[in-house]
Amino acid sequence: LAVLVILLSPRKLSEASIRAFGLAIIGSMLNSWTVMGYLGIIENNQYNTAIVVPDGKGGRHLILNRTNSSMYNDNGHKHVYIEFLERQLIDPIRDADPPKDILVIGAGGFTFGLEDRVNHYEFVDIDGSLKKVAEDYVLKQKLTPNKIFHVAEARAFLAGTKKQYDVIVLDAYQGDLTMPEHLATREFYKQVKDHLKTLQWLFESRSC
Repeated sequence: LAVLVILLSPRKLSEASIRAFGLAIIGSMLNSWTVMGYLGIIENNQYNTAIVVPDGKGGRHLILNRTNSSMYNDNGHKHVYIEFLERQLIDPIRDADPPKDILVIGAGGFTFGLEDRVNHYEFVDIDGSLKKVAEDYVLKQKLTPNKIFHVAEARAFLAGTKKQYDVIVLDAYQGDLTMPEHLATREFYKQVKDHLKTLQWLFESRSC
């Protein structure tokens, strides 16, 4: 807009042009990676503003759009609801033969099933930067080969595949302020149901 004001101004050195130029400079400075780094922001895109906050006890918290999305520490501890889901869903099938297929909608910090190297995991999230953010700043390790990341909108991903899964975890709900309404519809839950091999493995993390 500042450039447009300058281009359309009859006099290039008019007061309006000078103000527009000044605002453009200030805006560029405030959105520079130097300022972002000072504020602790490690990623800023159309989907998320990501900050990783250490808790002083070896834990690293991934904050997405002001919501504590994920946590991992040096002892392998995670958010309580993630550990609960793992006890309920992953512990009984850690040594499954053949391996189970697990779909996680909403990647967060990729902590769900992190230590499981047997079963097949597919994470789906619309923000393609999350994998690098998680590996570099939260997990401090690369994801194992049994974990695949699909950069896609959840409903579009489900509509584009006929694959069925043994476990589906819905973890795209970051609170009431950032509730994705299109993932809280009857049509979406029908999509999820259609991709389950058996209904006993349907869990919604937000209800825990």
